[in-house]
Amino acid sequence: MKKYEEKVKELYDLKLLEFCHKYSNAGRSYRINNENFYGIYWLYETDSYVLDITDVYVKKDAVVHEKFNDGEISIISNYIINGEGAWIEPYQCLSSNSIFLIKTEIKSPHYIIYGQRPLLCVGIKFKKKYINSILEKNSDLNEKKLYKLIFETREIITKRVNDISKEILSNSLTKEEIDEKVKEWFELSMKTYETNKEIQMAEYDEKAIQNVGYYIQENYNKQITQKLLENIALMSGTKLKNKFKEKFNMSITEYIQRKRINVAENLILKTNLSLANIAKNVGYNSNSRFSLLFKRYKGINPNKVKDLKTKAACLSCPMYKICKGR
Repeated sequence: MKKYEEKVKELYDLKLLEFCHKYSNAGRSYRINNENFYGIYWLYETDSYVLDITDVYVKKDAVVHEKFNDGEISIISNYIINGEGAWIEPYQCLSSNSIFLIKTEIKSPHYIIYGQRPLLCVGIKFKKKYINSILEKNSDLNEKKLYKLIFETREIITKRVNDISKEILSNSLTKEEIDEKVKEWFELSMKTYETNKEIQMAEYDEKAIQNVGYYIQENYNKQITQKLLENIALMSGTKLKNKFKEKFNMSITEYIQRKRINVAENLILKTNLSLANIAKNVGYNSNSRFSLLFKRYKGINPNKVKDLKTKAACLSCPMYKICKGR
């Protein structure tokens, strides 16, 4: 058993699930069952990184305190497939389909995960050995600059990281294939950064596009017109579309749709509103259009989402009774 695995096993009182094959047999699956979480924690550890999957039902709002006092873990990159929360300091919203970074040198890093809903997250904890190997190949970088690089490219690489995460979630990957996926995940930031250096966005344009993003986040459920966004950014329609795609790696339309569907998912899980009311609350008058987009971005029909409460993690597994009895 590797060093991090031993630590996290003791910290969260994890129980080995010998019969669980939901995820790759290259790693180990553990059952977590405490006052905050119930479900599966899977991990695969090497000398250079830890790849893990958190597949749990969050019973109540939970503050998570990360502990990395030994200095072995350097940078953590998490992709939240399904879940909501907040990074405490500096405050930032954590939401479905987003990348959440942790620099472990921060004193007492902690964040909150919102409860009464499933949490599915794929994460890579890059050890000092991995980071040092990157720095040796890039003499113009140090660890601080590398973290900044990864942070600044996180929104741009989100869609591709989503694809990699889905491949990791399959239970067929070998150790060698996992190594390739981890490498691909990290190199996405490096390649994106190098590309963006060549087409560096002007500071004024960068701020203007960021303001458009802020406006959409606050007004997602309204009818947002292209003309209004052009006026906010003080750009022509063509320039706005191009710069927005350059910044967020998706169209304005997709950005709005993803925001609406993330809010809708939270309303389905947290309220007793009908799907028709939820669709209207997030900006859709057509229930069929709402259902189509929900299935596109979440991979599940909206009327099936509440079932996740009773089928979270291992509850739906045919081996559940055997594992529970061990």
